Amino acid sequence: MKRLMTSVFLSASLLTGAAAYAGPGYGHGGGKDHVQFLTKKLDLTEEQKVAIEDIHRSYGKVDKKQHKLSQAHFASLDPTAPDYSQKVAEMAREQGEKVEQSIIRRGEIHAKVYEVLTPEQREKLATLKQKRKHRMGKGD
Repeated sequence: MKRLMTSVFLSASLLTGAAAYAGPGYGHGGGKDHVQFLTKKLDLTEEQKVAIEDIHRSYGKVDKKQHKLSQAHFASLDPTAPDYSQKVAEMAREQGEKVEQSIIRRGEIHAKVYEVLTPEQREKLATLKQKRKHRMGKGD
């Protein structure tokens, strides 16, 4: 039983952390920092900048209230209740679904932003990503 509880707690913690990371805007101010980065590094035109801002705006901000409610709900569970493990497992599944949706939204944003860029800007962005991978020690 202790192993089950430990694994459920660990799973819930990992999913919650992933949910926080995977939100729109890559963890920044709803995409604002991302647009500024792209503008600076890729020399975006004003039209491109506005289009990318609109893309980020259309996806809205991560609902922080929902995240807090999940944590509050978890804290309200009674560890001595007979169905405690089932409730925690259900919460873990719910968090997993939220992470999945968040990653899908992020992918949609990325694809739409990519459509706005010129072929030269796409190449430059790919180069920047490769440099970041190497800098973070994740390069091929």
